[in-house]
Amino acid sequence: MANATLRERQTQYKSCPQELYKLNAQQLIRYNRNKQQINIMSQTSVKNLYEEDFYLWVEDTVSKLKSRDNENIDWENLIEEVESLGKSQRKAVRSFLVRLLEHLLKRCYVPMSDCYRGWEIEIRNFRQRLQIELEDSPSLKTFFTEIFSKSYEMALDNVKDSYPDVYFSDVCPFPNDVDALLTKKFWEEF
Repeated sequence: MANATLRERQTQYKSCPQELYKLNAQQLIRYNRNKQQINIMSQTSVKNLYEEDFYLWVEDTVSKLKSRDNENIDWENLIEEVESLGKSQRKAVRSFLVRLLEHLLKRCYVPMSDCYRGWEIEIRNFRQRLQIELEDSPSLKTFFTEIFSKSYEMALDNVKDSYPDVYFSDVCPFPNDVDALLTKKFWEEF
């Protein structure tokens, strides 16, 4: 009977190395405990890896995702990182939009012809950065239109601080249209 029980236990480990078939019941129990300890240790070390070497943690996580090793993935930190990616893209769009609007305001309202070329270069740069973000994540166009008014207010406050003697319109002179904002030379109309 003891041999039958041992055989039954050994068949539980079909996915384990061949040596496991030769183990007695006590050895199998120790093996199982060690395996559980290794899993606990590896989960702990993965969390430490996140704090100690982020890039290595990313490589390790990608490898585990590709191999469908769901048990050993550091889910808590992975979820946090994925959430932060979305936040990071939104912050980038907001920042580029505010900076674009600042330079459009300066180019359209500040009568300093020596600065026009520099502002136009900056306008082109921020347009390109916005375009890249929106091409990578087209759904951010909706976010763009949602934050447009607030972004204009922020840009307006910034340029009013820098150029207190210049009149800037409190009503946004630029359309809340992504394509127009990324292509049109508004200063030619002023």
